[in-house]
Amino acid sequence: MHNTLTVDYFDAKKITASGQVFRMYETDPGCFDIYSADRHLRLYQAPSDNAGACNALLRLDCPEKDLPYWRRYLDLDRDYRTVTDLLDGKDGYLNDCCRSGWGIRILRQDTWEMMISFIISQQKQIPSIRRCIEGLCAKLGTRMEEWYAFPTAAQIAEAGPDGVKGLSLGYRERYIYETALQYLDHGITDEELAVMPYDEAKKYLLSFTGIGEKVANCILLFGAGFVDAFPIDTHIKDILYREYYLPNLAGQAPVPQEKLTMSDYERLTEQHFSRYRGYRGIVQQWIFANEVNNR
Repeated sequence: MHNTLTVDYFDAKKITASGQVFRMYETDPGCFDIYSADRHLRLYQAPSDNAGACNALLRLDCPEKDLPYWRRYLDLDRDYRTVTDLLDGKDGYLNDCCRSGWGIRILRQDTWEMMISFIISQQKQIPSIRRCIEGLCAKLGTRMEEWYAFPTAAQIAEAGPDGVKGLSLGYRERYIYETALQYLDHGITDEELAVMPYDEAKKYLLSFTGIGEKVANCILLFGAGFVDAFPIDTHIKDILYREYYLPNLAGQAPVPQEKLTMSDYERLTEQHFSRYRGYRGIVQQWIFANEVNNR
């Protein structure tokens, strides 16, 4: 079923490369195949000669019954101008990141898939993460037409503790298997997680094997709709230190970066991004994508 629509602030190529999604591929120029749980979307974005232009023309090819799912997944009903209008003109670095990240929407992905995907993502580069996830899907997921669904917790658990071996997962094998067992025991629906208070939702995710602060915040941001979540990984630490700590020392001797604690980075985040409260995850994606794509 073809569904054509115009959307302000949308760039599928940038979203694909933004580090938040691992099963979104540009298979031909302007054509993107997206897989989520047991659903598939073929998305076409018409080319534009005007970078940052309004009204991106999209075509969504999917069953009609799945259209509400994909609208929610692509976050098409959020007005991103609300966030860009908050920009501080004095923060040249963030303004540059916003311009380079124009069109990156925060996807609303399947929470279970995000839990396993971001467990896999630890200490890995994006191409390697993609290969591991596709290998996991091919080994344990349900065969669809010419692709595989993301395996459910039951499928991973039924395969046993050795079921994910041979996928270059290393220590993550145990995390994935144990998380599947825990999810079967006390997992909750995406809808239940989305309405929890942030601290309660993060505490719930931290109860799973292999999920720490950074991974929990990634799951909340990219799966559960907590758009204020601000994951802090090595890239974000580098940015906060370089762009927001060193320039504001006022003549004081700098503390070496390795000496800063997570609390220090959280204070820097609060100090410099409090004006974006409610949308700080969008800001995080601007600076993360800018850092990764310019390395």
